Amino acid sequence: MITFENVSKQYPDGTRALKNITLTVEEGELLTLIGPSGCGKTTTMKMVNRLIEPTEGKIYVDGNDISSIDPVELRRNIGYVIQQIGLLPHMTIAENVALIPNLKKWPKDKTQKRVDELLDLVGLDPSVFRDRYPLELSGGQQQRVGVIRALAAEPPVVLMDEPFSALDPISREQLQDELVKLQKEIKKTIVFVTHDMDEAIKIADRIAVMKDGEIVQLSDPETLLREPKNAFVQNFIGEERLESGKGPKASQLMFVKTAVVTETKGLAEAMKTLKDHLADTLLVIDESGNYKGVAFLEDIHNSYNEKNMKVKDVLKSDTPVVQPSAPYSFVAEIFAKTNVPSIPVVEKNKLVGLITKASMMRGLAGLKQVEMGKEEELNGE
Repeated sequence: MITFENVSKQYPDGTRALKNITLTVEEGELLTLIGPSGCGKTTTMKMVNRLIEPTEGKIYVDGNDISSIDPVELRRNIGYVIQQIGLLPHMTIAENVALIPNLKKWPKDKTQKRVDELLDLVGLDPSVFRDRYPLELSGGQQQRVGVIRALAAEPPVVLMDEPFSALDPISREQLQDELVKLQKEIKKTIVFVTHDMDEAIKIADRIAVMKDGEIVQLSDPETLLREPKNAFVQNFIGEERLESGKGPKASQLMFVKTAVVTETKGLAEAMKTLKDHLADTLLVIDESGNYKGVAFLEDIHNSYNEKNMKVKDVLKSDTPVVQPSAPYSFVAEIFAKTNVPSIPVVEKNKLVGLITKASMMRGLAGLKQVEMGKEEELNGE
């Protein structure tokens, strides 16, 4: 969706704000740019809507070179949320939200409908807030309006420049939660600038850590916490966050012996394997041992009389899996948010084990006993 190709920015005084940045933000991804003051994160973001022009390199949005697009037209198709909110005080909330749709000459009824939909989306009752003015709203409510104003004309790309940093901690936490929930519904391509690592970890699909105009590390939050690339990233993340990622791993919570079948087996063989293991879920691999998915007892039973069907015909390939290094918190979150009875553990496409809720609890209990034993040794007991 957004591509930077060898982008640099040098100002007339010789300052190099960006140095040969190459970066792709995928469609529907929320990418955070984070780093110390002066690292180039805001410069990078403002280049997407041409508030700052690059000295070298190209930037593409949806495959189009933005240098060939009129800046005003470009900005009308990119949402923009800033720290200062920027609501126009003489306009009502509805008028503020409708600003870009009106500039784009949307029909009045379409605009009004869109305003009400967006106010509902962030928990602001249109009948209550539509005709109020910005100064009649709290800081958190104003920022909600700032966010939906950026979404009003349904832009594919949204830029957010430290939008929550001026709010009190409670409002900020609430808006972060709402953004995560909102993004699951709208699936926009979002570039989010922040200086707060906790915020980045909470909301981002991927995090780009920047220093001196360069991207030092680009990773998903889990990888960033587990594998900081160098001392700068490690120090920027902070020891407390790194330590929080050092709890029990998936490899310590799983069964190694599981009910496994190859995808080419018939359903009679699959049913026998399930009975032998007293299981209701089969883990499916191919002839080379690569993990392919899971097959559930109910699906096998429902198709059992179809003599020519194979396990591959009933397997589910979209159920969640984890790597052996995944932390307990990640595993627990999957169980909490889905109705899966178990989670396969896969490393380099090879099946290594299976976690159930029971095995997870036994694993935690066993680790706790080990910790207590070590503590007793230290105390001389």
